[in-house]
Amino acid sequence: MYPSQPSAFGQAAAGYEIPVRLRTLHNLVIQYATQGRYEVAVPLCKQAIEDLERATGREHPDVATMLNILALVYRFLRQRRRRHFTFSSWWSAQAPFGLNENARDGGVGEKGRRH
Repeated sequence: MYPSQPSAFGQAAAGYEIPVRLRTLHNLVIQYATQGRYEVAVPLCKQAIEDLERATGREHPDVATMLNILALVYRFLRQRRRRHFTFSSWWSAQAPFGLNENARDGGVGEKGRRH
């Protein structure tokens, strides 16, 4: 589901070695995305991309790898929001039918009795 550690990351390629800070950012992005904490992963991923572009240039394969990871994070974030919206919309639509009234008062009626 999530990208594994890219092969270029952490390896010296053509005399270039990934700085520790960038490797740490990359690992944090993967960790947060795996945990479903996409809102935290996005800014870290953007920072890693900016730093990589400065260090290696826009055409470096590691920049492309981080751009792909960012795209995946956005995709999973969008899917989660869509599922939440769909459920919230459905739940709100049940109010006219009285299906979600018990949830508002914790299942306890007006006189303190359980439904």
